[in-house]
Amino acid sequence: MSRATFLGLRLGAAFNTQRILTTDPDQVTINNEEGANSALSVGLAIDYYFYQSRLSPYLGIGLIHNSLNTSKTAFLSNDRFTDFGLSVGNHIGFLVRGGIDLSKFVLGVEFNFIPKANVTAPDEQVVGSIAMSNVALSVGRVFGGF
Repeated sequence: MSRATFLGLRLGAAFNTQRILTTDPDQVTINNEEGANSALSVGLAIDYYFYQSRLSPYLGIGLIHNSLNTSKTAFLSNDRFTDFGLSVGNHIGFLVRGGIDLSKFVLGVEFNFIPKANVTAPDEQVVGSIAMSNVALSVGRVFGGF
């Protein structure tokens, strides 16, 4: 790596109210009006700093492991009184980011690409899918480096 390229640990959390798309609306209804979805992520990022000064712009890419969750519920279309929880699972994703390093205080924008994920019922049956890719603003602190 060059003196302007840095490898770092990336930790993140994202929360959204994105709708879960039902695979079979005649069988299962998903309550998209309540609850939220979340992604906790950890990964490696490589950032390239264009120049080294107190105000340093950078671009980077990374590989992230996402733990996806949802607090939304669903019920069988013929039984609207018994709801059940949903689960999403873990997925590998990629990120592209850029920003400004202000004397090791970092402000940035990133696009997190997370492949569409299957949403499953407690019996592991796939009942829907969700797209969790997102654009995020980030604030951070650099430890080490120039």
